[in-house]
Amino acid sequence: MARKGRERVRARLKIRWIMDNTKRKVALQRRLPNLQKQVRELAVLCDVPACLVVYCPGEARPVVWPSPEAASEVVRRYRDLPDSEKFKSQLDGMDLLEQRNDKVRAKLSKVQQQCHDKETELVLLDLLAGRRKSFDDLPANLVASVSSRVQNKLQAINQRLQELRSGATPTLRPPPPPTFGGTCPDSVNSSSTSK
Repeated sequence: MARKGRERVRARLKIRWIMDNTKRKVALQRRLPNLQKQVRELAVLCDVPACLVVYCPGEARPVVWPSPEAASEVVRRYRDLPDSEKFKSQLDGMDLLEQRNDKVRAKLSKVQQQCHDKETELVLLDLLAGRRKSFDDLPANLVASVSSRVQNKLQAINQRLQELRSGATPTLRPPPPPTFGGTCPDSVNSSSTSK
């Protein structure tokens, strides 16, 4: 049920450094209690030791939660860890970029393989429909892929013929229909349609 009166819709805040000193101090004063509350909730909900230490500009002493003694204990436990444990999950800028690049490369490779499979299937369908007479205009890797696909289909046909001739009653399975869908990059589409 909607409330009557004026409702404020918060706009999505862009996270970036606040250049105006006064606005920056106000934001710190407004957000620091929320941050302390979040740390407290995390510690209680997950039953983990946690602390918060914030050095506010112009203040001699930091804001410490829950207490300086408890925060010192959490920091001491962290410092006592061997370096291999401390920095195990820490990524520097280059490691983070490499990790992201690896994910993007894997995704790109998968999409390229899907496009290549679709292109191979289209060439076979064009060949069967009589729209293609030769493979001269195709790249060598696509010709090899078409050849491999034809060989696999011929093997399946020969195996099925042997089963039928031997009198065995194998389970009848229709071949899967060719799948069309998804999108291919424009360069792949243009190379497959130009015959």
